[in-house]
Amino acid sequence: MSHSAPCGFVAWQNGGSTIEDAGKAVGYKWGKYKFDCDASGPNANVSMIHERCFETEITKRPHNEGCSVYHLPRGWLINHPRYGPDPYANAKTFCVVRNPFDRTVSQYIYQSLMRAGGCSNYHDLRSCPRWAFQLVCQASKLNAYVNARFDPTKSWMPNELQRLTAMGTQPKSLDSAVSEDCHWLPQWLHVGGDNQPQMCNHVLHLESLDSDLQKVVDRYPQDSRLARLPKAISAQMNSMSTSEHCQLSANDLSPASVQQLAHVYEKDFRLLGYSSSPSRPNASSHPRGMTGVFVA
Repeated sequence: MSHSAPCGFVAWQNGGSTIEDAGKAVGYKWGKYKFDCDASGPNANVSMIHERCFETEITKRPHNEGCSVYHLPRGWLINHPRYGPDPYANAKTFCVVRNPFDRTVSQYIYQSLMRAGGCSNYHDLRSCPRWAFQLVCQASKLNAYVNARFDPTKSWMPNELQRLTAMGTQPKSLDSAVSEDCHWLPQWLHVGGDNQPQMCNHVLHLESLDSDLQKVVDRYPQDSRLARLPKAISAQMNSMSTSEHCQLSANDLSPASVQQLAHVYEKDFRLLGYSSSPSRPNASSHPRGMTGVFVA
């Protein structure tokens, strides 16, 4: 990738796979494709891919329980024994961020559908049976899921995430913080800022992705692939929406859930420009009015 052409890396549950696949369609290799970690092909050697693509040195977990390398913050990969010195050193970068409340709902739906079973393609939640959506898409279960992870009397995760925020790096214990393939890591770790090194040249918000991405396209007029990216992303997103099957949104989060999330992700809300008001969490607001999950 040339220095003038953006090489995207995105925070999980922010449209990650959608953007990776759209990038591949126009000639980029981002995310799982950049690290040669695509396990979806019929001839993919899944065990070899897991060994190569699941980080274990930082997360201190075996290959089958670690985090996908493309889910880890760039700062954690700098000088990494396997992926360093910096896999993004020679590229302009962009990150896609999302309202933490919406991100939580998306992660709940994705993780719960995977546990429910019956989905033939974990990259395309539309492959999940209707009964699975009916089982998962209930506000009471969403809030029980959040409470189980973010109530400090029930989980170590809030304390671990807050220690991580205070240190600006990996705390000694990452056990809960890296659960569910590092989907719960704060987004600011991918972006930087607030006395931390800036990790992205361009920060895009999922809620205004069309206009934010167009600004990046305009910034690099010499890159013909980038000019085709907005249309490719639009096609991917329109084909991946699960809104007809699941109507859960941030408005279904209980006051207790809102308070827990606002506390743990305070830095995300503050640095990324989202409101953490417990009285009115920002409703899900996807490009072109889409709701549901962008498969990531």
